[in-house]
Amino acid sequence: MKVIYIAHSSGLQGAGFALLNIIKGIREFGITPILILPQKGILSKEFENLNIKCYYCPCCNTIYPSRKGLINLLKYPLRIIRMIVLNSYTLHKINKIIRIENPDIIHSNTGVIRVGAVAAKRNKIPHVWHIREYQTLDFGWEPIGGIEYQKKIYRDNNNHCIAITKNIFDFFELNSKKDKVIYDGVFSDKIKISQCQSNNYFLFVGCLKEGKGVVDAVNAFNHIINKLPENIELWLVGKDEIDICNIINECSVPNRIKYLGFRNDIYQLMSRAIALIVPSKFEGFGFITTEAMLNKCLVIGRNTGGTKEQFDNGFNMLKNEIGLRFETLEQLSQHMIEVVSNPNSFCEMKERAYAVVREMYTIENNTKKILNYYKAIIE
Repeated sequence: MKVIYIAHSSGLQGAGFALLNIIKGIREFGITPILILPQKGILSKEFENLNIKCYYCPCCNTIYPSRKGLINLLKYPLRIIRMIVLNSYTLHKINKIIRIENPDIIHSNTGVIRVGAVAAKRNKIPHVWHIREYQTLDFGWEPIGGIEYQKKIYRDNNNHCIAITKNIFDFFELNSKKDKVIYDGVFSDKIKISQCQSNNYFLFVGCLKEGKGVVDAVNAFNHIINKLPENIELWLVGKDEIDICNIINECSVPNRIKYLGFRNDIYQLMSRAIALIVPSKFEGFGFITTEAMLNKCLVIGRNTGGTKEQFDNGFNMLKNEIGLRFETLEQLSQHMIEVVSNPNSFCEMKERAYAVVREMYTIENNTKKILNYYKAIIE
């Protein structure tokens, strides 16, 4: 079986990391993957190292450009025209790639790109659509034509949708007869984790922007900073899109909040942290939640979206909580105080979380389910 995968980004963050895991796993079952990426980058280097054929086509997300502010408003018509022209060019190029490769399935890696669905239908090839985001609730995006039109596209009989959580499945009103919930594969079941002694910091990992809730984490920590021992800090890791240093400098004790930038030692940082804070307003799935639990790092997460669903999955399996939930900043602050005051009281919770993620979120489980889905589609 030959599958063309279309990615919306060449970065190695959530969706890109999930795609890389799919490719690594699916090849073990004899699937020939072919990649279409918007450009060369970190992700393409990973695929090249795996000797996987890659094509490059620029592609625009099918969401309305921002109209906030005078500059964005003035540029809005040109951005719409650019989207139409670029996606038309990309569609033409994908049609050529399809004729060359003759794939059995076309698989779009995110819900914000539509060229794969259009090309697949024109060429009478089944299209698998990986829905990883709410678009509106998490990123504040407005899909072209509106959210109801997006749902209508997903319902097309040629589109076979994989939602990465039950919540996303329900949000888009997907069809249980043709669509599936398949949780992302985050790590191999063969992985071995080194345990480290806890350190003196809370940790945030992810893109530093509004939707990820990093400012809420900073404000909650700053609110109780004088109630915590002087050696307790908050560490922030990820790409900065909100000028985080200015926000930190406005805090009462800015030297206790550290921005570390991009790091390659996330697992080590998690294994040593007091807890990982996941304040995303509406996380799609939450790789970092699973990764923290794998490293036996306590998770304090907002009780929404994929974070809530992971907590719920654990509770349903073990009839006990696997993380600390919060809905308000006051609750987040209180959890921080509790964890620092009684660290040993959360050891069993961390062990439960570790057991749940080892059971549910392996690459092997993920790729087996995707493979079975492919087979059901083309048979």
